[in-house]
Formats: sequence, structure tokens, C-alpha cells
Amino acid sequence: MALIQGRVYNAKTKVPIQASIVYESLPEGENVGNAFSSPESGNYKVVLPLGRKYALLAEAPGFMSVDENIDLIGRNAYQEIERDLYLVPIEEGATVRLNNIFFEKSRYNLLPDSYPELNRLIKVLKNNPNMIIRLEGHTEAFGKKKDQYELAENRVNSVKRYLVEIGSIDTKRIQLKSYGGSRLLTRELSEEARALNRRVEIKILRK
Repeated sequence: MALIQGRVYNAKTKVPIQASIVYESLPEGENVGNAFSSPESGNYKVVLPLGRKYALLAEAPGFMSVDENIDLIGRNAYQEIERDLYLVPIEEGATVRLNNIFFEKSRYNLLPDSYPELNRLIKVLKNNPNMIIRLEGHTEAFGKKKDQYELAENRVNSVKRYLVEIGSIDTKRIQLKSYGGSRLLTRELSEEARALNRRVEIKILRK
């Protein structure tokens, strides 16, 4: 078993908040449990079986939900993992990272592990029918800049296509922007650090 614990915060004010926490198996998106963070401290605890991948989803009214990827495949001993969760208020100008969006390596084909998070984004867009977003694509800074920009652009196009074709979201509500490798979060070279730079973010242009 693994104990996942941490706190849930308002990403803007850093104040602890109460949130509903859902944990799902990946890639199935099957709900395997629920918890709540403390309204006073934001503390939460979740116990998960080893040997699977999970999405840890925190939700609260007025906030964009946040997803964290928990990979327990190949682990065979008790684990304790600290994971704080930061929920971004739904307001114009806010930027949210889609943590559980996965592509084939060096390609732009979405992997099935991405579908649960994209389906939740569809739900947010349907619950906020006036919302307009911009999908922003980022890559690592390796190789030619032209290739970086093209890969990031193709990836956000793949995400938009899913939202439009699967979720029936109006294409006019989704803008695209490719930054390639020009906005790195870290220059460390570990695989975990490099994965931070390969990301898709949402910017709320109108709520």
C-alpha cells in the first residue's frame, strides 16, 4: 500500500481550502475512492494499492480542478508520498497546467491515459458556457526551435480536436498558442525535471 498525503491550497493566495479528492485508476478513469481535505488545514490522506497508476483529482467550487499523476507500478513495499495540491481560482488570466496529458514520445498522438483529464476539462467547459480558453503547448529545448514549435503546436491541436470532437465544444471557444521550448520551468536534466517542461497549459481568457 502507499499513503499519499499533503495539503490542498488556493494557488493564488496559498490559503488552505476544503476540496473533494477523487482517485482514479489510469488509463481506465475508474473511480476507486473519495476523500476530503480539512477546511482548516487543507490536510488530506489517501491510501492506494501498489502496482497501478492513478490520477489524484482535487475539486472545489469556484476553482479549476487539479490532477496529479501517481505512478505505483513496480513498487512492492509500503510507500509514503507527500503531494500538495494547488487549485487555481476560475478567473480571467489564470493559467492551469494539465498534469495528466500524455503523448507518444516525440509525437503528438494522445495516449489513453489522457482521456480522463480531458473529459473533466470538457465538463468544466460545459459548466461554464461563456468560458474561452487558450491551450498553450510547451516542449523541451532540445533540437531545432522550428521542430519544438511544430511539436507543441501539433500537441495542442490534438487536445483541441478531442475537446471539439468528443466533447462537442465550440471550436471558437478554444484558442491555441505554441511556445516550443522557450518557456522552460526547469533546466535540470533528470527525466522527472524534463517532464515538467513537456506540458500543456490552459489560460482562461474569459470565464
